[in-house]
Amino acid sequence: LVLHSEGRRVAGSGGCNRLIGGYSLSGEQLSFSQVAGTMMACPDGMQYESSFHDALRKAASWRIEGERLELFDRAGVSVAQFESRYMR
Repeated sequence: LVLHSEGRRVAGSGGCNRLIGGYSLSGEQLSFSQVAGTMMACPDGMQYESSFHDALRKAASWRIEGERLELFDRAGVSVAQFESRYMR
């Protein structure tokens, strides 16, 4: 998951399919919109990809601690955690 500040665009992969979309950020409030992805059927891991997309739909706020980004729903429940990785 990569958040591009220019144009407030998001890109990434759910493990099988690539995704793109937009996001809104205001303080600790974060939401994703118009997220779309490729529709390849993969033999393994589709349940994780579905959970990943569901977490993005539920995201309402965020927090960064060290190298970890955590997303929370409107009730403050953690819906996803991401760890920073160096990309070449």
